[in-house]
Amino acid sequence: MNTESKKYIIVSALFCVLTLVIFLLFQFKVISNLDALLCMVYVTYFTGLALYYNAVNLRDNGKGPSSKICLAFSLILILISIAVLIYGFVTGYISLW
Repeated sequence: MNTESKKYIIVSALFCVLTLVIFLLFQFKVISNLDALLCMVYVTYFTGLALYYNAVNLRDNGKGPSSKICLAFSLILILISIAVLIYGFVTGYISLW
């Protein structure tokens, strides 16, 4: 396994861990202003980023079709998180402060 593959796997794993941390912070109500909508935004965004780096790793390993499918799912998740974030700001469910 080359160093580029290791780097993408580590970054992908980091975003997976961030997804789990945000979910656990929400479940145990550690952060008071972290509601369900904002938690969904964080979880879908970090999951999308993890899938993106996984797609790059797949592409570098010569697995083109799997890379394209993974990239499509990652872009969908990132776009969903952006849309929900905008919806939350417009409706007032998510506040900046």
